[in-house]
Amino acid sequence: ALRLASENYHLGWQIKPKGSTKKTKLDPVKRKVTLTESEQIALLKYCLADHKTPAVSACLVFMIQSGAMASEIKRLDPEAVLTELKNPLPMIRIGTDDTTTVKNDYRRRSVPIVLGKNYLIANLPKAIEWLNDATGSAHAQRLKRGLIRATGNSGLSAHCLRHTLRANASSKGANSDHVACICGWSGAQSVISKDMRNYGLEALTRHKGFQEVTATSKMIHQHLIAAIATGDSNVVQLRK
Repeated sequence: ALRLASENYHLGWQIKPKGSTKKTKLDPVKRKVTLTESEQIALLKYCLADHKTPAVSACLVFMIQSGAMASEIKRLDPEAVLTELKNPLPMIRIGTDDTTTVKNDYRRRSVPIVLGKNYLIANLPKAIEWLNDATGSAHAQRLKRGLIRATGNSGLSAHCLRHTLRANASSKGANSDHVACICGWSGAQSVISKDMRNYGLEALTRHKGFQEVTATSKMIHQHLIAAIATGDSNVVQLRK
């Protein structure tokens, strides 16, 4: 009856059954929230100076350059992480042991570390322990509070950092296959094969593909690397 009335009186109603998830032309597209450049700088500076909640800040420092989820960090081996961070070409390997549970096989990856290496060495093992002790959504709430304290933006969550990494890569014109290697998306195999992914640190360090991915990561995060190096920036974050 409603559809007939809409047609007869040219009302333009879009009628769909209750509970239907099918989108219509009038449904708004949900925008993926990303951090502005000033928010990214504020977050990184806040985290690297944080000695009150270092486990939370270490997660955020790693997430902003890896697109990692809390569940991926939780499954890391603290001893292996320290060895990988102290490597001449610092990295953190996610899911390289095939027995480790990951969302899909693309998520098994080696992430170049170009931001906050020393802070991660000091605090990421604590973060892994904290995530394994956390229950329910407690860790997500603490990560969200850390983001809000650093940026003043109450609309952010930890997952926004994964979207932000993709947006940064796109704005810098980064090689999409290199970005796939960093974030764990389809396309990474063309740069670093599955066999190469499971090689030792020394072999991976010498591998041309991983060296190029590291260079791409530095290019993507150049605005953050520069902000840390100078100790200041010409971008001022206005907190709400």
